[in-house]
Amino acid sequence: MGSGFNFFTNGIDKTPSTTGSWVDVDVSGDGVPSGATGVILKIVNTGTTAYRGEVRKNGSADDFTGYIVNAFMSYAFVGIDANRIFEAFIGDTAVKIYLIGYTDENIGFFTNAVDKTPSTTGSWVDVDVSGDGVPVDATGVICFFDNITSATVYQGGIRKDGSSDTYTYGKCYAYHRLTYQLCGVLNRVFEAQIENTQIKLRLNRLHEIPGDILYEWS
Repeated sequence: MGSGFNFFTNGIDKTPSTTGSWVDVDVSGDGVPSGATGVILKIVNTGTTAYRGEVRKNGSADDFTGYIVNAFMSYAFVGIDANRIFEAFIGDTAVKIYLIGYTDENIGFFTNAVDKTPSTTGSWVDVDVSGDGVPVDATGVICFFDNITSATVYQGGIRKDGSSDTYTYGKCYAYHRLTYQLCGVLNRVFEAQIENTQIKLRLNRLHEIPGDILYEWS
């Protein structure tokens, strides 16, 4: 049995040469073994303005127009197909995508996201994922918030059901600057708080370890 998440010592540049469209990225020759289910990426904007930088599982219809602020970076977890291919979109070659690890047979990924945005704003509410294909023994979620406004910064956060933590509630910048978070679940329920419904929360990926399951969001 593998360890779930596996990391390389050095990142491998997998930046597409094509800008402005979704393209396949093949990692089969980069130390990602046959049977791997996904990859762990670092997306870096080396430019002086915000550019689009987003990834998705091969065959997915997800198209969230995620942006990376200039001189900032973001992590991403994305599924790959049996040929070890995922899809990437960059708006400019200043956006770099580095392969820093992969997920093994203990982790699986959904192809398309499910919107789990709470309808309540300004308070912590339960988010039940039991009807979304999440198994009974799931232990956690990885989420990203997508702020779909063009200018307004809103806050969002997640935490394990029953937690009193408030530090997880923080800024989600405007114009689809995707913000990842993770937390535990209890009986397939976690808690989320959003300041405005323009902050979107989407279920997209899952991580399974026999007897110990972690679900990922996107």
